[in-house]
Amino acid sequence: MLKSALSHFKTFPEFSKLTSQDKEVYEAYLQQFPPCTSLSFGTLMTWWHPLGSPSVAVHDKNLIISLWYPGLDESSGFTVIGRHKLDETICAIFDYQKQRGEKPCLTNVPEFVVNRIRYPEMFVFDSQRQSDECIVDVDTALDFDKLPVHKKQRLRKLLAAIGEDSIQVLPIDLDSVYERDNLLRLIDEWRDESELNGAFKHEEEAAVSAIRGGAKYGYWALGLYIDRELHGFLVLADSLQDDYVIISHSRLSYAFPHFIDLAIYAFGKWFQENGVRWVNVDADFDIPLLRSTRLYMGPSNFLRMYRVTPKA
Repeated sequence: MLKSALSHFKTFPEFSKLTSQDKEVYEAYLQQFPPCTSLSFGTLMTWWHPLGSPSVAVHDKNLIISLWYPGLDESSGFTVIGRHKLDETICAIFDYQKQRGEKPCLTNVPEFVVNRIRYPEMFVFDSQRQSDECIVDVDTALDFDKLPVHKKQRLRKLLAAIGEDSIQVLPIDLDSVYERDNLLRLIDEWRDESELNGAFKHEEEAAVSAIRGGAKYGYWALGLYIDRELHGFLVLADSLQDDYVIISHSRLSYAFPHFIDLAIYAFGKWFQENGVRWVNVDADFDIPLLRSTRLYMGPSNFLRMYRVTPKA
């Protein structure tokens, strides 16, 4: 499948427009790398290029991806993923950009790519902290003995007040028109319940696209039900690993005080029971509330992202 992926897309500097029909081929290539939210098929199809499809090209067995969104100049541009002669591929991109009168630069380059560059002294690596992806260890997040006392007390009160038998986490069928419409309705209904439910317009647009695209873009969903009423949901992207999930979007009703504690517990318990060890909860996009929420979950690690430029 790797050879199939490399022959499927055009050779740089020509680009192929990525479509839903390319999902299997693109993910076959991506499967050789650690899960990465920003480069998942779903993210490319819903987050970037609102006026058209994202573009992909092959160079020396590496994939070059064009990321663009109006107003996100710092995050827009070319990125690369691969492990074969990366230095040569990066230099080829820089030469291409110079010929077009553009500043040579790569954006959103994952650390597992940066670590395979043979001659790092040729480049400058600037951390894109707002794009770093937060990774949570499910077992640690659910370990009561390691929870701060105030979190432990709040969660016990919530579970006692609601009744743990009343809480269910169930898959939501995104192929169902009824279920999709219900989630889209709740995005509107819950927007004002918390700043976390509508942190910024771009994320909401991507969430709507992800729900509408469903499995076509590699998305699936989980719902948090209390007495059979939906009080929260996660939209997840295919991670291509059984013990790893990627949370692309989330919404909660906040019908109860400190509801996020209950959501972390309930979803985490479902993940644990279904063999999931790691959860990627995406980046904070330099939004203080998102950053504090991700830190509140107690991340065990981060997938670092970098801007790469040539050394003068």
